[in-house]
Amino acid sequence: MGSNFWFYSLSSISQTLAAIIALSATFVIFKLDFLQRKRQDFINGILRFLMILKPGIEPHEIDKLSDEEVIDILKLIRNLNLQSDNLGLGKKQYKKIYSEYEHFISSNRGEYKPNPKRIYYYLINRKEYFQRLQNAKENAYRRLKCNLLLISITIILSLILIPFYDFLKNYDLTLLICSIVIILATTSIFCTASSIWKIATDDLFKKVNRKQNIA
Repeated sequence: MGSNFWFYSLSSISQTLAAIIALSATFVIFKLDFLQRKRQDFINGILRFLMILKPGIEPHEIDKLSDEEVIDILKLIRNLNLQSDNLGLGKKQYKKIYSEYEHFISSNRGEYKPNPKRIYYYLINRKEYFQRLQNAKENAYRRLKCNLLLISITIILSLILIPFYDFLKNYDLTLLICSIVIILATTSIFCTASSIWKIATDDLFKKVNRKQNIA
């Protein structure tokens, strides 16, 4: 094969992978923006419950909390005891949560009445939903980072070889070197496509496998 073949092959690989980086980064940014909007909807929906669970925190402070700080507050839900009166909360604190859940039911046109089990499982499900939001964000970052690393290595290797394309035909290792580049490029494309598919199909709304008798 002529040196021009390797020149155009290596150039095409670099340009194609650079385009893939741009497309995958755009998709991940779009996904992260979607997750951020879901996070804000979550905060708006459970704001009053968080203020009751952690007395003293102001509404404007919650918007500035990191995901880890929100999770630390949500961990207080694990202290709720379904077997205790008032879920193990003080009477005044339970009354506030009861009132907020009652408002939640009426705002969603529900016809049932609050009870400790409904309140407990609602808060547990909200905590798990937020954890899924955080996991989805971390997975998107991790997959993007791994794909960018693999693609970048392939592009750099291709760019390093391009200036020497005139000499590639003179070496026995030419086929091996270019085969490695092609394998890396193919692997990069496959991994990127797989990651995008997994990010796109990540189900934030899957039901939790838990028997909940809340009647």
